[in-house]
Amino acid sequence: MKKNNTLKMTLALALAATVVVGCTTTEVRETPPGSGVYSTNVVVDPKLTTALETIGAINTATEPVNPASAPITITLAAISAIAAWVAKRKNDALNNTSNQLKAVIQGVEAVPSVDVKAAIQKQATVLGVESDLYSRVQKTINGQL
Repeated sequence: MKKNNTLKMTLALALAATVVVGCTTTEVRETPPGSGVYSTNVVVDPKLTTALETIGAINTATEPVNPASAPITITLAAISAIAAWVAKRKNDALNNTSNQLKAVIQGVEAVPSVDVKAAIQKQATVLGVESDLYSRVQKTINGQL
């Protein structure tokens, strides 16, 4: 029974630490190099990756004499998975915001001012951000943003 409690406590502390520490960072890359075209991506923090790899190596080395080796391996895998999931969600949110801006710019550029709202709505629909863009516009109009 005590072993189960130890495992649960270890997992809970590791997951809490992952959330508190903040497991992602923003990376700006020039693609292709020298082109002047930059993209921003959210990635798992290299410090976290290095720490997990180090702990994993120590855990593997001490496995024959470490009764907690299996729970530690599971915890490390869970932290890695959570960090990757958080990075993916942040990238998705970043791309969604970028698409919203792209929809506005394309709509304004494509049609004279009389038809601007319809053009923006059309571009937002094509990019799949119409409901998010509408929500943002409403919040802006109402002074919430």
